[in-house]
Amino acid sequence: MKIKSIMISPTMLTMDSSWTVSEVLKCFRSMNQEYISITDRGRFIGLITKDRVVEYIEKASLNTNDLSKIPASAVIGFDTTFCCPENHLIDIFKVMSDKGLNYIAVKSMESIVGVVSFSLLSAVVRHYIWDSEAITDKP
Repeated sequence: MKIKSIMISPTMLTMDSSWTVSEVLKCFRSMNQEYISITDRGRFIGLITKDRVVEYIEKASLNTNDLSKIPASAVIGFDTTFCCPENHLIDIFKVMSDKGLNYIAVKSMESIVGVVSFSLLSAVVRHYIWDSEAITDKP
């Protein structure tokens, strides 16, 4: 089974890396998003999740005034892992498990075409774990 069969293809909220953490938080609140795609001059550089922002603020012991000075790109961290629609579910499950990712961007032709959550991927893998054809249908 391929990633394209379970990816969520929402209208992806995209922000430039120069936007601040404060602006990202405002978008999370007003747009009711779980993640935001961050770009640098139109090129995808990573996803920011609500959890990642909260974790970043807590670790850095930041106050509200600090948030307007920190670029969104600082919250992404170093891991900008993404997958492709044609990737096999079990391969991406392993990557997400190993890296502790809650979400992974799905990229095709330099554009973000969707997102896969670890909780959805886990449920699908558990459902198909008994069906060896679903897990091993690699070409």
